[in-house]
Order: sequence, then C-alpha cells, then structure tokens
Amino acid sequence: MSRSHGTLVDHYLVAPDGAGNGETLHLISSRGVPVDTIYYNPVASRTGVIIDPGTEDGQRLTVVNTASGAYSITFATGATSNVAAGTGAVIGQNQAMHFRWSSSLARWVGAYGTASISDGSITTAKIADANVTLAKLAAGITPSHVVKYAGTVTWSGSGATYAPTVSGVVAGDIVIATIRVKPTQAAYLVRVVPSTDTLTFELSAANTSNDAQISYQVLRAAA
Repeated sequence: MSRSHGTLVDHYLVAPDGAGNGETLHLISSRGVPVDTIYYNPVASRTGVIIDPGTEDGQRLTVVNTASGAYSITFATGATSNVAAGTGAVIGQNQAMHFRWSSSLARWVGAYGTASISDGSITTAKIADANVTLAKLAAGITPSHVVKYAGTVTWSGSGATYAPTVSGVVAGDIVIATIRVKPTQAAYLVRVVPSTDTLTFELSAANTSNDAQISYQVLRAAA
C-alpha cells in the first residue's frame, strides 16, 4: 500500500503541506471518498486550523502531525474549528489526535493521545529549542549552579582595583577567579565583588604596569 502527496489510499489521506495559519483539513479526498485518518505536515507551527464538520454521529477521525521539525498544529476556537477543545487541542510533531464527531455538540470530541514512537526515534532535532527544563533532569545530574559568564580581563587603571563591565552579572552571583598572568608589581588577588553588570577585582597592591590578567567564572543558582 502506498500513498503520495494529496492522494487517498484506502482510508488515509495525505493533506497538502501547510502553507499558512487558518487552514482547513478536509474529510473528503479529491476522489470524493471519505477518510478517517489525515496525515498533515504543517511545515511550520500552525494556528487556527479547522476540520470539516463530521457527517454522522460517532464518526471517527485521526489527525497525524508528520512535521520534520518541532512544529505544532493548534486548532481554532471550537466554533470555528469544529473541535470541542478549540485552541486547547494541540498536536505536536510525530503525535496524533483522535476524534469522534458529536452530532449533539456539532463538534469533534473524544480521546486525545499521542502516537507510538519507536525507541531511539527522538533525536536532538526533534526537541524544540529551549524546552529542556531543570525539572526534566535526573537528580544525579541536576546542578545547583550553572556557569553564566566566563572570560579573561587585562588590568587597567594602574590601581589596586579594576571594575570592568560584564553585562548580565548581578550582585547575587558567585565568582571564581584566578590570576592568569601575574602582575609585574608583586600582588595577589584579594577578592572579586559582583554587582549589576560589573565585576570588581582587587589586588593586594597596585598594578601600575597594567599587565595582570585575571580569568573568571560567574556562577548563578540554577532555576
């Protein structure tokens, strides 16, 4: 059994690729044959999607998101989409949503669920950007802090303190620093104080030669 773009095979239909929001998924193929499963590649995340009304009470329909990327299908409001859950009905990549038509409600309702995904099929490309949260990490690898900024600064100002700008730093951060290139004038690193967008380094003596280099890491509590 085979299927191609826009072609009905048995009770399956491959819908035309998505071209914009507010698209309608039709229940009748170009050959005039009813379908109960629609494969739809949205190409990009789509909103306002509509399904044709059902034709008889209890009619079944499954919509499968075949996107090659992390793109979702979100339906329009119930009155527009004919889906009871309205905008709350969202189908993620490689997921399916199963419906039954309710004549009394004039809406598609029923069991919503995900399609089975084989072991090893979830690749990095299939995980949406910025969607791995701290709560998803196992206790053994959950960090208390993360490195937010790191770098090396060369001394300036010829004094015992130097306060370069490090955008994003806040007063509550933790800073680890070390002397990478020692100053000509004998001195050691006394402390580093973080404040808004600034790190203030203090040496035990003025570095009048401005040749000291300090490397640092800024840690912030994981959240």
